[in-house]
Amino acid sequence: MTKMNYFPLPEEVQDIPLDDYTGALAFSGGVESTALMAWLKNKGEKFVAFNLAISLPKPPYGPIEIWLAKQRINAKKIAKKIGVPLIELDMQMTNLNTIRPEQPNYTSYSFQRWYIGWYLGLLSVYNPEIENLYYGLNNEDTSATNPEMRAKLESVITIMAGKNKLKSPLEHLSKKEQWDLIPKDVQPLVLTCYNKVCGVCFKCLERINSGIPLE
Repeated sequence: MTKMNYFPLPEEVQDIPLDDYTGALAFSGGVESTALMAWLKNKGEKFVAFNLAISLPKPPYGPIEIWLAKQRINAKKIAKKIGVPLIELDMQMTNLNTIRPEQPNYTSYSFQRWYIGWYLGLLSVYNPEIENLYYGLNNEDTSATNPEMRAKLESVITIMAGKNKLKSPLEHLSKKEQWDLIPKDVQPLVLTCYNKVCGVCFKCLERINSGIPLE
């Protein structure tokens, strides 16, 4: 396979034999992406997962930096337990610790979606045989299922891959229904809260309201 150095992918990613896979999963290690990983694995789908591993090298570290580091570690553990190859795409970013713990920067969540669309498209361009670009959603996630947001993500992928390959096969399920698809031994590794387990942020409240334990 020819190495395509003109794509902004790390060298170690360029050496991964993506030709071996027909699907790619955007994987954060959260409830939806973990449920989708387990579901696809049970279906026998031949897919690779990737995690946007955000690197924040300069201390001091605030609660969001600590959460990102834990999420990165747990994403690796989850993928290993389920038995799915995981690619880490390291996004070098400036520190976020100017954000106060009581006022997290949740706007970064929206920007992450654009990176997801961009890298899903890149993986598809790198290997045109990848027909399915998987993305985890639930039917309660209004920010993700927003038609305008969805249309923009699909447009990015269509432009890069030649057609829309974005699929979210579990989006008709609730967060709790997706949680129940995750193997019991994997559930403790699924992180949500940005500040340990505060019980009051919107991510914790999503789990509480869905009947999912915080720990």
